[in-house]
Amino acid sequence: MVRLPVWELGLIILVPMGAAYLLRGVLEKRFVDQLPAINQSVAQFRMELGLFFLAGMVMAFILLFFYHFPLLQSGMKLVLGIFTIGLFAGFDMALARERLVIKSALSGEASYEPPIELSPMTRKFSFVATVILLLITAVIILVIIRDMQWLGEQDLTLISLSDLSRSVLIEIVSIMGFLLLMVINLVFPTLGICVSCLITRPGSLKMSVRVI
Repeated sequence: MVRLPVWELGLIILVPMGAAYLLRGVLEKRFVDQLPAINQSVAQFRMELGLFFLAGMVMAFILLFFYHFPLLQSGMKLVLGIFTIGLFAGFDMALARERLVIKSALSGEASYEPPIELSPMTRKFSFVATVILLLITAVIILVIIRDMQWLGEQDLTLISLSDLSRSVLIEIVSIMGFLLLMVINLVFPTLGICVSCLITRPGSLKMSVRVI
């Protein structure tokens, strides 16, 4: 993928993501809004993650069939990156859906049946943190491996090595900064839901532990 112009790679990413965005509204009305409120956040997460994964697979097959890039070495790296972004997007949209459900319960506009089984939020947070850490680690390792391969193909001198090393460092820091921003974007909505859980009525509290 390094050989592709930036605009062309951007187009390969933009087209499947645009198609996924167009499908999102239709799928949300059919597979999320029709469910009981207590199950909507989980369905929202699965739908968002599935759309990102399918978009990533379409990108990988475009690279395979039109540009003859190997599926495992190039395509699946792109799928992993898109899947990681989809994971953050899925959690974010699931939390947004959960906030809507909790607000409806607090305002008395809706009545919900409590869940049959309650799952501790700490267990879910631990699982989410572990998955995010593993995906971020995998993305960073793949970036470092790719950059090392790219450096090995260059004609290195003392001057060029310094410039190339700086470019690699900037790329890694940029990716880590982007991932950090997505983590922070998840933290604040989660804290907001935790506060809602503390001030809500007992019947609504049982509902709120369904947070992803």
